[in-house]
Amino acid sequence: MISLLTRIQYKDLYERMQQSALRTCLGEVEFLSEQDTEGQPRVALTYNRLLDQAKGDIIVFCHDDVVFVEDGWDARLTEFFSTYTYDIGGVVGVDKYNGGLLVKEGHPHCFGKFINRKGNELKVNLYGPRAEGKKLKAVDGMFIAIRKGYKEKFDEKLDGLFFYDIDYCLRGSVGLIDLMIAHYKPADRYGIYPANMATIEAYEPYFYAKHGLTPGKTGDTRSLSASQQDYADLGHDKLWKMFEDKYLRNDNVKHEALQS
Repeated sequence: MISLLTRIQYKDLYERMQQSALRTCLGEVEFLSEQDTEGQPRVALTYNRLLDQAKGDIIVFCHDDVVFVEDGWDARLTEFFSTYTYDIGGVVGVDKYNGGLLVKEGHPHCFGKFINRKGNELKVNLYGPRAEGKKLKAVDGMFIAIRKGYKEKFDEKLDGLFFYDIDYCLRGSVGLIDLMIAHYKPADRYGIYPANMATIEAYEPYFYAKHGLTPGKTGDTRSLSASQQDYADLGHDKLWKMFEDKYLRNDNVKHEALQS
């Protein structure tokens, strides 16, 4: 059984997530959730409380605006943890991390894929070549899976939307799961956050001191955004090679491509 743990900001999006998970799973799924009551995103506290209740062989922490799109996603998680020794897995992550937002390390350190909203369209976003099972430093908090026996809790000093996921991963062994999910809100809710929510800067001194990090410059953070039809027709590997050849192979190619 898989346990899905969620902090609910929007009840209708959570119901959308539940329905998509049930529609595409092959086995049993346990849903555990808590609704925001203070108007603040107390993610770490919520996850720790729910983790104590979870009965699944694999536990997934996921945002309420996730949509499951791949049939048999639960079987993929079981296969991942049966094949690899990692305690933690995710769908988007990095193999190098020195601070800041997760994807700021840029190429060639970002991996994974997911569907998000670009304007009024849903697009497949690819961060790197296909790399199932690749050892990573951290994965994005929209989807974090762990083994049932993994006892690590989230740091409740990181009680907002920032760094709770990265901190959790930096304390464990992490790998990439080659699994497609969607992660998006309706347009009228995009970029809306609770009033007086703590900013990323509020957590930086504690988080950086805890892990001995000194943030450096941002890398080349461009990713490939493709239509879902192109992804279905061409696949991850071919699309990424086309993107890499055009934009990332070397400085000359990158310069010429950007001018075209």
